[in-house]
Formats: sequence, C-alpha cells, structure tokens
Amino acid sequence: AVWLPIVGVDGLDRYIGIIDPATGAIQQVLEASGFATFPDGRLLVDRAGRINNDGNATTLQSPAIWDPAAGTVTPLYDCTVAAERVTLAGACGSSPYYGGSIGVSFDGSAVAAIAGNGSGMRVWDATTLEPVATVLWPFAEFGGSSEQAARIRFDTIFALGDGWVIGGSLEDNRLSVVDFDGNLVEVVGTGRANTSVGVLEDGEGLALGTFTGEIDLIRTGTWETIATWRAHDGGIRAVVPNPGGTRLATVGTDGAIRIWDVETQQELDRIPATEAADAVWVDDETLGIWRTDGVWDVITLNVKDLIAFARRVPSRTLTDDECALYRIDPCPRDGENR
Repeated sequence: AVWLPIVGVDGLDRYIGIIDPATGAIQQVLEASGFATFPDGRLLVDRAGRINNDGNATTLQSPAIWDPAAGTVTPLYDCTVAAERVTLAGACGSSPYYGGSIGVSFDGSAVAAIAGNGSGMRVWDATTLEPVATVLWPFAEFGGSSEQAARIRFDTIFALGDGWVIGGSLEDNRLSVVDFDGNLVEVVGTGRANTSVGVLEDGEGLALGTFTGEIDLIRTGTWETIATWRAHDGGIRAVVPNPGGTRLATVGTDGAIRIWDVETQQELDRIPATEAADAVWVDDETLGIWRTDGVWDVITLNVKDLIAFARRVPSRTLTDDECALYRIDPCPRDGENR
C-alpha cells in the first residue's frame, strides 16, 4: 500500500495520520510528533513527550516502528529520560530516552535516534530491533575538548547509511559524517547553511539543499562534491529523491517545486507550489505535496494521467499560459478533445 503520512491531524502536532492518496481519506492515526519513512512504507515515529491541556508533559515513550498495513506499533527502546548523563549500557531504567531526532537508512536496514537528554545516539537493526551501535558525544567535561570532538556532536540526523550517520544542526554550515564507533569520518558541505539531505536510492550519493538555493551532490564513501547547481531563487525546504534515485524533487521558498535529473542536473519539470513545505514520492510519476496550510496535494508528472483524470471529471479548456507552464503542445481549444 502507498501512504501519505501527515503530522498534526489534530491541529496540535500531536498525532500522525495516514492518508490514502487515491481518496484523501485519513486511514489511521497514531500519537507521535515526527516520522521517518522506510522504503516499504513503514514509519519510524518519534513519540517524545506529549503535552496535556494543562501544559504538563505526559510519560515519554521510545521511538517505534509503525506498520500501517499490518496495524502494528513496535517500540525500539522502552526507556525514559535520565536526569543526569549516564552510561548507555545497563538496565533500561538507567538509560536515556531516545527521540531527539530520528532517521532510517536508505535501504531500511537500520534506524537511529538521538538521545532525548542530548548525551549521544543509538543505532538499531531494523529487523531484529537489537542495538548495533551506541555513540556517546564527547563533551568537554568527559574529555571531548578538541575541535574534531565538537564536530561529532549533533542534534539532527540528516542521513543514515551503511556504517555511517550524517548529522548536524539546523542552519549548520557543515555536516559531520560519523561512523558507528563514534569516529569523525568527514565533514561535508560547501560552507553554505544546509536545510535538507536526500539519499539516493542506491546509497551512493547525497543531495544537500541549502538556504541559498543550491544543491550539492556528494558521493558517499569518498565524500567528494561531484556537482553543484542553483536550484531555486530562494532557500530550499526539502530535497526528495524519487524511488529509482534518478530524479530529485526540490521544494523551494520561491513558490515552486522543481524536478531534476540527477545525472545531468537538468531541470525536467516545474510545479507552482507557493505554500509547499515538503514532498514525498508516491511513485516515480506522482508527488504528494504537503502545504503549509495543512493540505496534501497529490500531483502527477505524467501528462497522460492528467488528461485521463480530466476526462473523468467536469473541466475546462486549458489556457495558453497553462499549456506553456505544463509544456502541452498543441494547446487544446474549446470544444476539442481534452
């Protein structure tokens, strides 16, 4: 099944709803504040402390894997926040809660979460749900005073791969690649503040979006920048590779979503979307666009699908401007077969 997850179905950002893109109907709802998606449609959900009507936080819960198709919610680590920095090994009651930021690897084999008390990060095997790595941030009071150690600490997971995690802070000019042993592997980026990272389908490349509208294409493993191009006149809110890893959808603050060929960096399509905040590929020809006003738009990039849909519902003839925008030539006229 193909789902569109949406945060804030109650208007308070406390619930995630699952939407059927064919009908727009909300199918399921789970109390959670954030998610990361698996390739097979499951979700890793962040179940950080909820806020009651009186303003008090409820009991903290661990991140969990939500399978909407099966209707199951499987917690990863059922622990709450410890008041002080503690060793992550040991009894559940003495370990910190995980959920400051979450991530799913490009192939869905691993998941990761930042500790809610800011002390480190844990990585789990997504099949066995067993922890495979625990990284403690090297705070100065624990011997982490070097510049390299400072680069290891981060509060946001941008991407997760085979033995590595890319993290940083929002508006950070550089992103850190850290291996599962806690070593700093590389610092990536070109010095511009980063907003979004997309991992290509095979895990061999990353696309970094910036506040100034550029895309940096980086090869994993060597971590070299292999291409940079201007994607938007304003900043970039999201970079989303298609399932095949051949195209990128970029959501800009300039009122457009643009589709790019990864290999040539050429623009393939442009969608007017003034209020777009994020996007997700439903399939290689269909985009779900999340608007800032809380509405999902489902848009096809296949003109044949668009014409077939128009024939099923009352519609009007396209204007010359619309034909030019959507690159339809010849442009149909009143009374012609649309």
